[in-house]
Amino acid sequence: MAQYTSDIDIYSGTASSGAANVLIIMDNTANWNTPFAAERAALKATVQSLPLDKFRVGLMMFSETGGGDKGEKGAYVRSAIRMLDAGYKPKFLALLDSIDVGADKSNNGKAGLAMLEAYAYFKGGTPYGGNQKDKTDYSGNVFGTSASKAIYQLPGNALNSKNATTYNSPLIPGNCDKNYIIYVSNDAAQDNNSDTTYADNQLDAAYKAAGMIRPSPRVIPLTPNGSQGNVADEWARFMKDSPSAITTFTLDVDRVTNGQGPGWSALLNSMAVRSGGEYYPVSSGGTDLALAFGDIFNKIQAVDSVFSSASLPISASARGTYLNQVFMGVFRPDGEAAPRWRGNLKQYHFKYNVATDTLELADQDNNPAVVSSTGFLSPTAKSFWTQDSTFWVNQKMGSPLSASDSPDGYVVEKGGQRNCFGRLT
Repeated sequence: MAQYTSDIDIYSGTASSGAANVLIIMDNTANWNTPFAAERAALKATVQSLPLDKFRVGLMMFSETGGGDKGEKGAYVRSAIRMLDAGYKPKFLALLDSIDVGADKSNNGKAGLAMLEAYAYFKGGTPYGGNQKDKTDYSGNVFGTSASKAIYQLPGNALNSKNATTYNSPLIPGNCDKNYIIYVSNDAAQDNNSDTTYADNQLDAAYKAAGMIRPSPRVIPLTPNGSQGNVADEWARFMKDSPSAITTFTLDVDRVTNGQGPGWSALLNSMAVRSGGEYYPVSSGGTDLALAFGDIFNKIQAVDSVFSSASLPISASARGTYLNQVFMGVFRPDGEAAPRWRGNLKQYHFKYNVATDTLELADQDNNPAVVSSTGFLSPTAKSFWTQDSTFWVNQKMGSPLSASDSPDGYVVEKGGQRNCFGRLT
């Protein structure tokens, strides 16, 4: 008997892309004194709102001085990347709540070394400044607050002991889960010349170990160039190109507009742009921080399959000018392999991105329509034809859940031509 197949066989069953690995690097230098309470509250609120079993989340902080801390300075893993499930989530929230603006403050903010340390952790390499620290998440650690101890007692510690010389990588062998860093900055955390030289040499070694060639220019040019010598953005570029494919998002909290500030902001922007992430200049007042954290996690979470065909149609009656219209057919394969799929037609346009010198897809508000780190439509994108509505009041969709067609984002059914049909009644 002949066996026939069709495209639907490719999509049989319910698709699953696993949980993304997200490492939050928190700037705990003295610069955090003013924004500390707002940052902690925004991060707690964001984590509280995240669905269970969709993200694997951890926390890294700059190393401290004194006490039982020994070895090199840089950064350490305060809480290893673990599945944000019903067991870990409340403990991680309790840890965030227990962090103290004075007791957990560092005097050694080192951005380049922190990025080096983050890569070593993701890869399961050798810690530089992350071992021999009292508050590192290692097996058997009994130091600190009850909230810290509850974290250390969980499986999946970053290190097997305080003096361990190899990280336990959070990456699951055989999985294709994506990896992210969220770097929260509170003004310049400059590495000294010795730190920069070491981080730069280790970057050369990382390229060699990965069988890669360090691209030219070795030092990414920045304008203004006050922080151009810092290798944090060169590390971000490497980590994105490495097999771990780590995307970095940066939050520039209470951006400083004089002194070292503009140069530091240029570095943070470069870290994001060079790794396919996004740079967020935010205020510690109001809702900026919470919105930024929420937007990042929304962009990390990928949903829906998309088939698209984009074109720039030429109108003969427009005397050779281009109508900047991009039409995208989107669909969701049926989870039960049924032949009837939900679909829609959406329209976007191209815009020029000065920072990357490229064309990118944009929505009706001229905002980027695609998350560059995932290749999926942004949850906040608003395709043309899309308007506010209450059509989905009984079937709220999107991130966050909404009854409106706008924004339609990655949700197949929302907005687009279907929204037009809904307005014909």
